[in-house]
Amino acid sequence: MKHDYDQVRIVMDSEPQLMHTLTLDGEKLDVTLADGAGNESVFTVSLYGGLSTEGALIPGEQKASVMLLSAEGKPEGDQAEKQAIPESVTWEMNGAALRVLHKSGIEYLVFRHGKQYTAVPTEGFLAGWAYDELKSRGTAGRRFEYTLTMDTEEAEPRWTVTVEGKKYEIEEDPLAAMYLKGIETWIGEKEEEPKTEPETQSEEES
Repeated sequence: MKHDYDQVRIVMDSEPQLMHTLTLDGEKLDVTLADGAGNESVFTVSLYGGLSTEGALIPGEQKASVMLLSAEGKPEGDQAEKQAIPESVTWEMNGAALRVLHKSGIEYLVFRHGKQYTAVPTEGFLAGWAYDELKSRGTAGRRFEYTLTMDTEEAEPRWTVTVEGKKYEIEEDPLAAMYLKGIETWIGEKEEEPKTEPETQSEEES
């Protein structure tokens, strides 16, 4: 199946499932997690209605546009029971998986490691002269293979991309060969939600 042209149904089980590879409606997408030593690690998936400007995850699973992947540790035994979350984790994904998620209604893929979050727009987040050169040669987005390394809360997440066998460090400097655009990173609790004002009783009710 050519995932870059396909869609998947965004459905979640009632109980969170531990995954090493992102699996939606029986379809495996190329989004995986490993610890700092390269060992398989697992994550859970949650759906949200949106992402606020303050980096808060807005509830709304029925009309989800944000998917949160939370690192949970590594599998142990046949039951894949989770262990302690590693100090460092590496997420791997490719452009084909991001395209499928985007076409299926997911606007942001949010990665969580401890209290550190990184939100990635699924429609694309690269720019720079090297990126422009690759696209001008007709290099398909599905050939872009990304890694995101998340360490401690004090360390900035690190990105690389490999295209046609060549590895690029992705920077924030707009003069770099490849740089990030539209990515948000923040420190917070597991589920941040916008604060709402308490309802007030009307004079008739009081």
